[in-house]
Amino acid sequence: MRRLLIAVFVLVARTSLAQDLKSDLSKCRALTDSLQRLVCYDRIVDQGGGAMPAPAGGSAHVKKQCISSSGRSIYDLNFSLPLKNGQIRYRFMAQDILYSVTLKEVSETVIRGRAEFESSATGETRGTSFDFTYNPRTERFRELNTEATCK
Repeated sequence: MRRLLIAVFVLVARTSLAQDLKSDLSKCRALTDSLQRLVCYDRIVDQGGGAMPAPAGGSAHVKKQCISSSGRSIYDLNFSLPLKNGQIRYRFMAQDILYSVTLKEVSETVIRGRAEFESSATGETRGTSFDFTYNPRTERFRELNTEATCK
């Protein structure tokens, strides 16, 4: 009987947490400014929202700067693993473009996703979407034919 009561308590607690998380996520999605939306998602994660296992290193966030071997491409990664989203700021020569990210796979050895043009600080009105992979163990980022080392 005691086990049953504990199981019911855990189920009720999980259901309540899931409903709170769903409500918080809805509030964030309603924000129109992308920076405010990202801060809102970060706040949820900082408060312990979501329950996805973190990759090596134990963090629910990935915040890395990745630089290609030529040094001309710079990627600033900002991913929320529990929410499976984030942003990539891509700088190449005179371009400075922000991409919205949807993560498709998250594990200890690989994070795969799709980046879609969001905005530009240098006047571009569109950008080419791309698929990418990031390896948390080796700290390597790859998109198309470019590979970058992250720190």
